[in-house]
Amino acid sequence: MLRRAIAFLPFVAPFVIYGIYYLMMRRRALASGGTAPSLTEAPWVWLVIVGSVLLAISMVIFAIYDGSDVGGSYIPSRFEDGRIVPGEFK
Repeated sequence: MLRRAIAFLPFVAPFVIYGIYYLMMRRRALASGGTAPSLTEAPWVWLVIVGSVLLAISMVIFAIYDGSDVGGSYIPSRFEDGRIVPGEFK
């Protein structure tokens, strides 16, 4: 579960960074007496594109540096002594 969350973070990162930037600009505009920026003017398409690219890069990196042995053989999950033993590479 944690690995999936970590793999999903690169997609969310541009939105979080833009949210922080938006809050700073809003605070600055309200402090100077100007009008606050609107979230409808946010670059949503670019945020999704950048997040998707970062997600794809992180998935490739996780696939390359997973740590599993490429030359190993897969032993499927099995039922032993009343419990399920997950599959593994040996």
